[in-house]
Amino acid sequence: MNNNLLVVSTRFPHKYDEASSSFVYNMVNSQKKRYDNIVVLSATPFTPSVLGPFLKASRKRDAKARDYNYDNVSVHFLKNIYLPFNIGYKFRGHQGFRKAQGIIKDLGIQFKYIHGHFSWPTGEICRNLSQQMKIPFFLTIHENRDWLVSESSYSYIEKVWREANGLVRVNKIELDLLRTYNEN
Repeated sequence: MNNNLLVVSTRFPHKYDEASSSFVYNMVNSQKKRYDNIVVLSATPFTPSVLGPFLKASRKRDAKARDYNYDNVSVHFLKNIYLPFNIGYKFRGHQGFRKAQGIIKDLGIQFKYIHGHFSWPTGEICRNLSQQMKIPFFLTIHENRDWLVSESSYSYIEKVWREANGLVRVNKIELDLLRTYNEN
């Protein structure tokens, strides 16, 4: 039986932004001895340079991110096109899933579990991969309270929460809200 973990996150550290989502990096490092391989898919978007003036500095640095490996961990940046508007936000889940499928196919690795970080778009990517590969996915919800409450009004995010095999929250404040979507 395989003992490989797939981690999907909105961000992951890279050469030009070593602090990005360092909490996910620390989780991966704490788990790497438990698994044969850990594959990290970062939904770091590619944004056309014409939109550069509208981007935060962190997004400009993300344009330089490149795939890399260390120990038994391989990191891949999805680099799907992202338009910083509402329609672009909603489309990111589907687009990221398609890109993730290609990377996983190229790697030829099977996974025991999927662990996602943040509800969107990574939760949607995890949900679709979980259905396709017929393996469980768990989602850590890092969103702050206002962001979480706002997300709870979107049916496409509710679907992700309901279909996860388990939800992990970094605090206990919103557990009652999340239990309305998923008892795990």
